[in-house]
Amino acid sequence: MSNPPSTASEHHSLWLVPLPSSPLYTTLQQTIHITAPTAYPKTIAPRFPPHVTLTAGTINLRPTETPSEFFERLSWDFPRITRPKVQVNIGELHVGEIFFQKLVLVCEKTRPLCDMAVYARCLYDEGGQKACERWVEENWRPHLSLLYSNLPESDVRANLDEVNAKIQEAKLAHPDSCLSKGAEVWLVPTFKEIKDWKPVAKQELPDIEWIWKT
Repeated sequence: MSNPPSTASEHHSLWLVPLPSSPLYTTLQQTIHITAPTAYPKTIAPRFPPHVTLTAGTINLRPTETPSEFFERLSWDFPRITRPKVQVNIGELHVGEIFFQKLVLVCEKTRPLCDMAVYARCLYDEGGQKACERWVEENWRPHLSLLYSNLPESDVRANLDEVNAKIQEAKLAHPDSCLSKGAEVWLVPTFKEIKDWKPVAKQELPDIEWIWKT
């Protein structure tokens, strides 16, 4: 059964996600669900899938288009845009100011990854290619969020060593998480509550590589 058509106000996001069957996904999910909430018990940390946001809240499906039809329309485009090897290099922990980026793993802003973000942004941005390229260049900061929270930055930094130690333990338990191949692009209804952020459509990109460098 196909998903029902979207309404005009239902803006979606596009996420780049490690293959859910991969050790990388398992390790990141463990960090989001267990490690971060345990390190910061004063906050109620929502659960969410590990992902790099390509574009947030900009995707508005056509009035009669289902999410599955959306990806059918893109089926030849994302593989084309990722034909030059896309490598997601995962770097160090970073504490941010805003709720959705309170604790993240920074990802290297490589040209192939930026090309993916530009393509995703251009799908429904009426400003055109140049405007999308400028937005990605000036505003896009690729990352994997580990904690959504309103905690003060100082509180998060205070337990950063504990979080990092637990991450290293998890990586030792899942050594294949340091080098992983394959990803999915998820279409996610981020206009809903966080607990309902589940993919309504997916497209697999088997050639994308993930390298966890820290």
